Amino acid sequence: MKGEKGPDEKPVEVKLPKVFGIRPGVYLSVIYALVVIALLFVLLLLPGIKNPGEKVTIDSLPPGAAVLLDGRYIGATPLTDFIKKGSHSLILKKKGYQFDEQDLITGGRLFASLFAPKKSHYEIQYRVVDSDEVFADLFSQLSGYALIDTYRENYQAPPLITPVFSDMVKIGTFSTEDLYDMLYKLTPNISNETILHDFYYAFILLKKHDGIEFASEREGLSVLIKEAAEATGVDPGLLELSFGKAEKPEAVRVNYSDMKRAGGTILRDEPRPEPSSLNLGGIRFASVSGGSFMAGDPSMTGPTLPFDRAARDSLPIKASVSGFYMAAREVTVGDYRAFLREHPEWTPEKRDNLMASGAVDEEYLSDWAARGRFSDLPDDTPLSGVSWFAAQAFCQWLEDTLPASMRDSWEVRLPSETEWELAALRNGTPRAVFADTEAQVLPARFERQGKLGIADLEGNLWEWTANWYLPLDRLYQASGVTLDLPKGWKGAERVVRGGSWANRSDLVSIYEKASQEPQWCTPFLGFRPVIAAKPTGQ
Repeated sequence: MKGEKGPDEKPVEVKLPKVFGIRPGVYLSVIYALVVIALLFVLLLLPGIKNPGEKVTIDSLPPGAAVLLDGRYIGATPLTDFIKKGSHSLILKKKGYQFDEQDLITGGRLFASLFAPKKSHYEIQYRVVDSDEVFADLFSQLSGYALIDTYRENYQAPPLITPVFSDMVKIGTFSTEDLYDMLYKLTPNISNETILHDFYYAFILLKKHDGIEFASEREGLSVLIKEAAEATGVDPGLLELSFGKAEKPEAVRVNYSDMKRAGGTILRDEPRPEPSSLNLGGIRFASVSGGSFMAGDPSMTGPTLPFDRAARDSLPIKASVSGFYMAAREVTVGDYRAFLREHPEWTPEKRDNLMASGAVDEEYLSDWAARGRFSDLPDDTPLSGVSWFAAQAFCQWLEDTLPASMRDSWEVRLPSETEWELAALRNGTPRAVFADTEAQVLPARFERQGKLGIADLEGNLWEWTANWYLPLDRLYQASGVTLDLPKGWKGAERVVRGGSWANRSDLVSIYEKASQEPQWCTPFLGFRPVIAAKPTGQ
């Protein structure tokens, strides 16, 4: 049968020949040995010869510093990386801190460096050179996370406050009194439970450093609210409401006689500035009389529960405004064309440069760009697709055209929230452009003007204001406190008012406010400037 051996068949023997007279058993052993030696060389010696170096761990106090090795960014502390043998330039960078450049000399291990490289550990401490920058950066980051009332379980704000104050305590540059002062300056952004916990833990950290501990979290929060109220001037009852620790808003109302008045109430009138109107750069400005009034939702006479963003933003507050002039219409395409003729750095062709500087986003003047040329939008089209920074630049340009008699004492700028709301209140309720009336942006014309001769404060386009959006700023105003941020401190978004053609009229009123990042450009947002008296001493 196929495959079976016959009776005379013998097994085949294979014999390896000698090589240079050396028997196979000898030279095979040598080959095996050489293969093993080569493998050991590749694994244990070659890495140390070809790529000598060591594994370096760099820690810093505070952490989170950018690490530049020989001018190249390699990560942030704490950092572990393999660094080649030799002399290197090491630079650490972090806002507000200083670290002198130093030489980093690394060695190496010849044997088994692939599996057990030489290791070294550097702990580097900074000098605080600009605490204002440190806390300004913290405030700005916090402002972004403070825009959210409630976080989802799978998305939480990272701890921002506690790490900074922990680092400051360890560094020891500041007294705890100074650190308490800085901590309470963050109060305008304590808008949700996640940030409140971070705020509270930083407070507890400072108290423990002072040798003070609390029997319970309830006791600690009570002391925090009391001390924060004393430091900021904000009524403790309003802080309790905002922090979710008070159940009866009525208990807060009795502390404020003004809060018994509804929003939208004029309390005191001042004469309108004269003349009754001005013309600047082809834009008519209407005179708006100042005075004091209750800003906020007319349906409210005090705080309501839940005291969330909507309730805080609508809280009636007493506001005082000096007389000013407001543009009688929104800035138009024609107005902006005149600005661009004198300031070509703001043209659509310069969008990439402006984006690189953080002044605009990719939607800047997007309606204008058509194959590299301006589109054919009519001059009376309300201008949209402009950032807050672009609006500011336009106002500055317009200020340069003020009559000589006004230049020393008047300025052109975006309106404050209270100026915008007072103008809208005095202007009445003319026909407005909303989604349920027109559903498209309409030319800037005066058939929709109100009592002051101002058109489209409601609807057509949202409008930029001068204010940062800070969740608790209204609590300061309700307590009679002016919230002045330290120099260089910034929020995350600017307040916009008025609604646009894309909103329903029953969902937006002159008392509503929203916010946008200042570099954002959208087809629903424009602006109008005001002419106002310069602050005393400016």
